[in-house]
Amino acid sequence: MLDVEFIRELLLYYARFVPKKVLIESFVQLKTDRPDGYDELVAELSALPDDRVISDIDTFVFSINEKYLSDRIRNNKGTILFVEYSNIVIPDGSVKEIGQSIYITVAGEITISNNDMYAEMLKMSRYLDILNRIISYMDNDQRGDKWCNSRKVIVYPCNIQVVDPRVFYDRAGWSAEFKTVKEVYV
Repeated sequence: MLDVEFIRELLLYYARFVPKKVLIESFVQLKTDRPDGYDELVAELSALPDDRVISDIDTFVFSINEKYLSDRIRNNKGTILFVEYSNIVIPDGSVKEIGQSIYITVAGEITISNNDMYAEMLKMSRYLDILNRIISYMDNDQRGDKWCNSRKVIVYPCNIQVVDPRVFYDRAGWSAEFKTVKEVYV
């Protein structure tokens, strides 16, 4: 019933926005500890086209692991693209639609010691611009053939919220919350 490739598809989709250098730096699993399929996934990520890369992204986090997230974000001074997936929903019907909640966050360091309100406003505008570019790609992709025909990349409404630095490791930015849906014929 569940498509085990669902999360992999999401990773490959959002990795297209990340510079190759940033992706390559995230491959840290020792060869002796690599799960089945790891090397194939590294090859797929390395071969992604560069037509969607947003050069402002310095760190990519695709995880639900709080410890991993905190380590990656606290050790970063640049712009972060964080994609969190959660809550798979499977409604009844002859054509099953598997929905997945997605949260996309674009953020960066904003602290009182290194910013004034003007610098903060400019950074927040930049983060919102990056998030809007990703959402625009997603919206266009579901109208075209850049994504699997059986998936709605973004199901509206899309709720965009400000990221509070007090709860996101002294990083601020914007987070979009929406659902993606894939039809599964049973």
